[in-house]
Amino acid sequence: PCGGSHPEKGHHVDIDIQTAIKLIPLLPLVGFLYLGWGALRKARASRSAGVIGSLMSAGSFYLAMKVFGEIGDEPVRVELFRWFGVGDFFVDFAFLIDPLACVMMLVVTGVGTLIHIYSISYMRHDPGIRRFFAYLNLFMFAMLLLVMGENLVVLFIGWEGVGLCSYLLIGFWSEKKAFAAAGMKAFIFNRIGDLGFIMGIFALVALVQALPEAAAPLSATYGPVSFLTLNGLLENLNGDTVLASGVFAGWTVTGVLTFAGIFLFIGACGKSAQIPLFTWLPDAMAGPTPVSALIHAATMVTAGVYMCARLWRLYELAPAAGALIAVVGGLTALVAATIAVTQSDIKKVLAYSTVSQLGYMFIGIGVGAYTAGIFHLITHAFFKALLFLGAGAVIHALGGHQGSKQDMHKDMGGLRRHMPFTYWIMLIAALAIAGIPPFMSGALSKDEIIFRAALAWQTSPSGGAAYLFALVCGLIAAGFTAFYMFRMIALTFWGTYRGDETSLEHARRHPLEGVMWVPLAILAALSVIGGLISIPYIWSGGNGQLVEFLGQGELGLGSKVPDEIAHHAHWKSLELGIQIGLFCLSGVMILLAGWLYTKRGAMLARWASSSLGARLHRASFASWGIDIVCMRYIAAPFLLLAELTWFIVDVLIIDGSVALLALVTQGAGGLLRRLQTGFLSLYTLAIAAGAIVVLGFIVVQALSS
Repeated sequence: PCGGSHPEKGHHVDIDIQTAIKLIPLLPLVGFLYLGWGALRKARASRSAGVIGSLMSAGSFYLAMKVFGEIGDEPVRVELFRWFGVGDFFVDFAFLIDPLACVMMLVVTGVGTLIHIYSISYMRHDPGIRRFFAYLNLFMFAMLLLVMGENLVVLFIGWEGVGLCSYLLIGFWSEKKAFAAAGMKAFIFNRIGDLGFIMGIFALVALVQALPEAAAPLSATYGPVSFLTLNGLLENLNGDTVLASGVFAGWTVTGVLTFAGIFLFIGACGKSAQIPLFTWLPDAMAGPTPVSALIHAATMVTAGVYMCARLWRLYELAPAAGALIAVVGGLTALVAATIAVTQSDIKKVLAYSTVSQLGYMFIGIGVGAYTAGIFHLITHAFFKALLFLGAGAVIHALGGHQGSKQDMHKDMGGLRRHMPFTYWIMLIAALAIAGIPPFMSGALSKDEIIFRAALAWQTSPSGGAAYLFALVCGLIAAGFTAFYMFRMIALTFWGTYRGDETSLEHARRHPLEGVMWVPLAILAALSVIGGLISIPYIWSGGNGQLVEFLGQGELGLGSKVPDEIAHHAHWKSLELGIQIGLFCLSGVMILLAGWLYTKRGAMLARWASSSLGARLHRASFASWGIDIVCMRYIAAPFLLLAELTWFIVDVLIIDGSVALLALVTQGAGGLLRRLQTGFLSLYTLAIAAGAIVVLGFIVVQALSS
């Protein structure tokens, strides 16, 4: 039975699968404890730390594959223990495994294992290798809690856990103040988003409590924050119902869900780097390159997308919140792409690219194409992890360490002849993200999102302007994507070398170290064939394998295209037109980037030195001033609030109460001390005075009676 105690949900699962589900997050936790203990004891740096960390991650991947092969149509609930309860409110520490959770588990453990293996060679000379792999394993544990959590509270534990690991890994080389500051910036921006996330959770709890008749059966069994409870409640709600009691008394259900959906999305903006909370992600490139590949490309930054997809029924009932997500996603995709075209740090180009691609995922969520958003999440994990690891291979080959050798203008150029393997795998990844056949993994998922945005614009009774805005932003950003990716390829591998000869000689002798080539080769293959997991409607005549798989069961994503649309000639022509148009646009932008950065360098220099060109370049390079605005008007008020809270709560209330108690005790002691004079005559006088007082009291009592 599901979870061993609730047979009414799910199907029969043998004990081996339940044990496998429990072990999936446990293995990396054990790895963290073992490696962390070694780091605390300051054990000698050893490659065995990387092997142990990789084995823990690989074990989780194997078990995730086993669960994936056994999972049925219905979700599997595995309850570990009752965590806490107050009255009717309780939270179980439990896992919920369904097709969406399975897909995320495979992405997290699969890509995570490859990055662990890559890191064995990349970090082999770093004295903190044990601590590094301990942090990586802790991150894997937290991310698996996030995607496997049965309820919003367990998800939030993982949510906060990956935020902590991000802080630890970004500031891994904390001896540099700039790196430590980057880790703190990521931590602060994520906490700002988390405030919105908590508000969204509170709103959903209030909604469950305000609808006791609708929520009571499931809430009494699974708790009010369980996804099973929320899904069952949302499935049968009438948006026009007015709440009669609770915090939102007088509100309609749609109003409460819109409130909750917007605040949950604020949390997603912090975690998944959307406008305005995206500026922490480029600074996060201060950490080791494998960290960028794992946390800031393939897993943690996609947590917001996963959370919104998990609560898809909420956004179906709150179209205004969905329209807002589409607008913010489209704007983020475009703005981040325009910033990427001027960056000189190779990792920052990829960082802004990640922000832009996350915007596409949120466009998919916002227009109701939840499966398309998850599809792009999967393909993006393949080619963006490959791009980051390829960039790391270039930096490593040039002898770069702790942020050095990352400037494409000063340290690179002409490396194709000296690093042919790295060049070809990065070219494959660039073609994949640009959408050039036969490297179609990125194109198939991105084109699907843009098609669904066009479909939503044409068919939605409301929110058409928002969907049109997202569509236009997505189309323009696609052109910029191809341009900045091949600008990066041209500056890194084409033309002439612009760095020092010592670095070039190092690259000739050590183009790749150890086992770094293995994950690169596997990710390159996945970047080519990864898109085949979901063939578009125009080619398959159906909803695609991924859509059908993720749509299974009571928690299945409801993002199928109706047959009357999927098989209509007009919509087929529209999808084909979008695919052809985007292919042509990407091809033109690739040729333009190659021409400008290999043949017309002088023309670019003249443009950059002109008044208009210089102003545009400076503005784009400085992220259009968004970073300054965010730090001044978003982060600074929250920091001030934190300072005030610290002073009022910690200093005045907590410390003040302790100090006041000490002061009262000291004062009372000082007064009592005056009675201990040591003079016998004074003691005799005090005894006599006391006797007179007692005698007087007795006399008064006798006279009154």
